[in-house]
Amino acid sequence: MKKYPTKYYKHLATNNFGKDVSASVLKQQFGRLLSLKKLACCIILASHAQIEAQELVTSIDFNNASVVDEVSLKSDYDTGEQTSGDIAFTTDIAKSGHGFKVDFLRYLRIPLDVVEQSNGSFTVKYDYYHISSKPNGTTAWNAHSFAIRDLSQGYGWSHGFRNLGNDFWSDSVVGISESGNHVKGDPAAIPDFDKESWHEYVLVFEDNRLTWYVDGIYAYYQEFQQSFTDWNYANTDIMIGARYAGGSITELDGEDRYLGTGGSNTREGSIKAVFDNVRIWDDALTAEQVALGVENLIEGDPIFEVSADYFTLPVDGGNVSVDITSNISWTVTGLPDWLSVNETSGDGSTTLNFVIENNASNVARSAQVMLNDIEINFVQATITDELVTDAVIYPNTGNQEIKYVFYDLKSVFRASLSDAAINNYFVTDGFNGIRTNIWGTRDKPDTTNGRPAHPEPGVVLPEYYANDVAMIKKALEVNPDLIIFASKKLNGKYSFPEWVQDSSGVIPEQYVILLADYIEYMASVGIPTHILGLDNERLFNEGNITPERFQQIVDLLEELAVERGFPMPQIIGHEDYVPGYTNWMRDLAANDAVDRLDIFGTHYYPHDRNTNKVARLESDLAYAGDLPRWHSELHWNAKSDVDDILEVEDGFASLLDMTDKGFEGLMWWDYKRSNYRGVLMRHLTTNLIGYTPVLMDDHDGSDTLTDGKLHTRAYRNGNKMVVWILNINETNSFDDYSFKLNSGEVTSEVAYKQWIDGNATAVTGTANVQADNAFSLNINTQSVTMLTFDIATDEPVFSESWDSAQTATLSTNGDLNADNLWQYQVNSDASQVNIEPASSYFKQQLLSMGAHASNLDNAQLTAAMETSLDVDALPSVTLKAKAMFTALSTDQTPAIATSEVSVLNGSTSVGYSVVFNSDSEQPNIQVKVTGEDGVRTLTLAEITDLQVDYPYDVSLTFSKTAENQTNIAYNIYRNRILWQHGELFVDTAVAQPLDSSMITSNAQANILIDDIQVLTAEQTVLGDWNNDGYVDIDDIRGLMRAISLNQEIDSRFDLNNDSTINRTDVYVMKTLCSRTACARSL
Repeated sequence: MKKYPTKYYKHLATNNFGKDVSASVLKQQFGRLLSLKKLACCIILASHAQIEAQELVTSIDFNNASVVDEVSLKSDYDTGEQTSGDIAFTTDIAKSGHGFKVDFLRYLRIPLDVVEQSNGSFTVKYDYYHISSKPNGTTAWNAHSFAIRDLSQGYGWSHGFRNLGNDFWSDSVVGISESGNHVKGDPAAIPDFDKESWHEYVLVFEDNRLTWYVDGIYAYYQEFQQSFTDWNYANTDIMIGARYAGGSITELDGEDRYLGTGGSNTREGSIKAVFDNVRIWDDALTAEQVALGVENLIEGDPIFEVSADYFTLPVDGGNVSVDITSNISWTVTGLPDWLSVNETSGDGSTTLNFVIENNASNVARSAQVMLNDIEINFVQATITDELVTDAVIYPNTGNQEIKYVFYDLKSVFRASLSDAAINNYFVTDGFNGIRTNIWGTRDKPDTTNGRPAHPEPGVVLPEYYANDVAMIKKALEVNPDLIIFASKKLNGKYSFPEWVQDSSGVIPEQYVILLADYIEYMASVGIPTHILGLDNERLFNEGNITPERFQQIVDLLEELAVERGFPMPQIIGHEDYVPGYTNWMRDLAANDAVDRLDIFGTHYYPHDRNTNKVARLESDLAYAGDLPRWHSELHWNAKSDVDDILEVEDGFASLLDMTDKGFEGLMWWDYKRSNYRGVLMRHLTTNLIGYTPVLMDDHDGSDTLTDGKLHTRAYRNGNKMVVWILNINETNSFDDYSFKLNSGEVTSEVAYKQWIDGNATAVTGTANVQADNAFSLNINTQSVTMLTFDIATDEPVFSESWDSAQTATLSTNGDLNADNLWQYQVNSDASQVNIEPASSYFKQQLLSMGAHASNLDNAQLTAAMETSLDVDALPSVTLKAKAMFTALSTDQTPAIATSEVSVLNGSTSVGYSVVFNSDSEQPNIQVKVTGEDGVRTLTLAEITDLQVDYPYDVSLTFSKTAENQTNIAYNIYRNRILWQHGELFVDTAVAQPLDSSMITSNAQANILIDDIQVLTAEQTVLGDWNNDGYVDIDDIRGLMRAISLNQEIDSRFDLNNDSTINRTDVYVMKTLCSRTACARSL
């Protein structure tokens, strides 16, 4: 709390509370009052009679980007001339909603005729945010931001900015006029003023005293020789921004001088500031009311909102907070004995702090606490033996398999590759593509460096391509399936022949001839052109291939391909120097020409990595939709004067940014195999193709833009895992840093290679085993570590792609033969439930559920699973689905816009579901557990943007950890980029076998569903001694033999749960036997 001199409190004692008390006592009381304000404790602000007397007569909050008094609805306020500066309504700087921004000589004039003259008391409140002030002129008072005046009596208040002598310009001073003389109190007695921060000013005019409060705290007062009852309120106003001169309502201070029209006015200062929430009461507010917040006196619609209504709580208890935004009273009810709160009732806004006790039981517990009519749910976990580690890998997730890693000939075009190098690159390292040059560059004025391979239409000079051709043909000999990507070579503003361009850039009709000549020439020497990049870093070349030109070039080239008989290559674009440059993709989409691209390609340099570039990249990807994504020039930077270890973090992370965002094609610029950089490049490359990035969390999050953090990423290829760890930090090492899989088991040694301090030779070893699914190792400072290991993966026990189904519309009842046999019921005379062709993202076919004919209609599809899932015997069950909203429902009928994908028991009474809600008011994705203790539905993600036509990949892993508790790990990829993930739990659990999959869709769902999967670990069959998947006579004999030989026997064969294993368990095993041979007598 800000401290003020004791004389402030003495002033309050003698002037504001009606009786003389000691200043020290009052200081203590007032300090307590301010503390209560800070805690937002709800104290009755004033008696009903006081509030009745203090009528709000003007209330302007600017929230509709306009100046309107919410009390009188007056809107014709004077704001000055446009030639005198600017006004604006801003949300960037606003106390709430919109703020009112003034600059230069602009202003807002509010007449004070709403105040009753006979009263002689009124209160003015405003919020103020100072941006800057301009000193000028020769008098002390140069600029004023908020002034109150009686035109006949002079200024009664001027919040201004003053030139104090000739030494400096103060940020803020306050002028109070007494009989025309400016008075400023002791500077030490007025609170400091902060630039660029909000302050609340309250001015209380009562009798002949003006009292000033800043942020609810008394600041200063001044007594006038004349009572305010003598003011002429019909001739009184408030000026926000510029100030009128003298008693004028037409002449602004300094206006003539500023506008160059002459004049001798010396007050030339101007203000740039934002104002908000201007209030006027027709009586004096009390100090108590001001201290507790005058905004609480503003009448309006009842407001009662809470910041959160669901909490999952740790076993060991703790604290959670709920912020209340309210202008009414409230009460907390329904608290259990293990949950307490700092306040159980109050008025207005506050923060409730709930304290949760440790849960020492073996049962999860929950509470539904009522805050007025809002239910706040608390669920607390039970004690479990769950392993806690520093990092978690989620092998059942993933966005996009990395399919292509190219060797870039453009970076080494003047060199030749030996046979050994060719074998290293295209066999050992596994490159499956080559990026090569399209020449045709010109000499620069001061450098003979052009390669004019295309001097005129129809002519190609082979000598300029000879080296490229030789290296490509060598590569094709060792790998005939290589993909050839031809890319325009840069030479700055001399990248194109003169005959293909004019002053505005390339001429599409001419440029396509060069491209066709190139394709035909390469084909004539045995080299196909699979991918064509017809532009490259437009920022640096003279081609000016705009989206419009790009569209023309592609269309003309397709015509020329038919005419001249060569295969049309796939088109990649736009491959500029940075993503989002000139909004190229946005404009291509606006032209409805994204279909001219077959592949979205971009460049993205390590030294340019920041939040702005990432946002631009994601914007480009949004416009690219489901196009394949390639980073066609992946750089390390590799400055010759900078040590490689100083560049490894950004170089490495630029690749991670791509794999995080669903890129399937990557190509290194200046690829190396030796030295520190080359060794890391090589190990990265050989562990990329065929791998899919999977979610991984470590102790400091997934951010890659902050240097010095621990960066971890995991990739999976079948049962193979690769984990990368970057710890480029000179001080932080991590001993026994632990990792675990959230599903599945590690089935091999965890081998590591660790490169330390830029050394090209790695330290090797194996990690320490902590459990079947966990391990640990030491992570050194300044190190890069690669882990490789095998996992026992969760296998699909149910899959549906719809690809084998016949295209059809489903109506009434029937069977659908797809990957599974589905029984469907569609209650609609005009069904919109279809099996139909899919876009490239959804592969071949999908299930489409559009808006039905009637809001009462719904659809249901059910399929039996071949494997019944015993949840009690399984570590986890994972449910995955891909979905896309095709439209949002505007129907207000509850639950009319949801689709569910579920795995359930035969009677569909228990199970797990993912719910897609396309209600336009609040579209979201939810998880639902229908268990023995009821249904629990949690919202995983509110969809606030990219709502329609963007694919969502949802993965939910359910683990039953107690009789009434289910842990849920969720991961949602949107447009192939990880969007939401986390872990939570609910206080109900499934205790019955799950053996069917169900899809339900309400009438307005508008959803596409594809690639449903249910995955789990291989189930252990109770009594299966030899692990062959069933119980038969061999298992019974094996158990009997072990008992007779007194061998150590796993406790899972204590089949009657009596803590011993003997012949009784053999008889129990007989009852479990699934083969006829077990019928024989023992």
